Amino acid sequence: MVEFAVTSLESDGETFVAVTGEIDLATAPELRAALMTVAGHLTVDLAGVSFMDSSGLGALVAAQKHTVGGGHRFSVRNETDLVERTMKLTGVYDVFHPNGNAPD
Repeated sequence: MVEFAVTSLESDGETFVAVTGEIDLATAPELRAALMTVAGHLTVDLAGVSFMDSSGLGALVAAQKHTVGGGHRFSVRNETDLVERTMKLTGVYDVFHPNGNAPD
């Protein structure tokens, strides 16, 4: 099961989405749908994600394209070692961390 905690900071138009649980073929559509509803700058915190497969990465890539396409910033932070390794193996790590470093 995947759970979301969404906090919107109206002062700077930034939305933080904290994701917990496993993101896989069964739960990725729910993640994608939740992220696509966010308007403005989006930061996705993955500290609570214990597993993510390619369908979860696909949901993040879709959200990144949607957010950046709308002229806003998109970032991923606090990914676990397992999720970071999956991002690097599939080549999407650089999409979320273009300078090679995770955001602060």
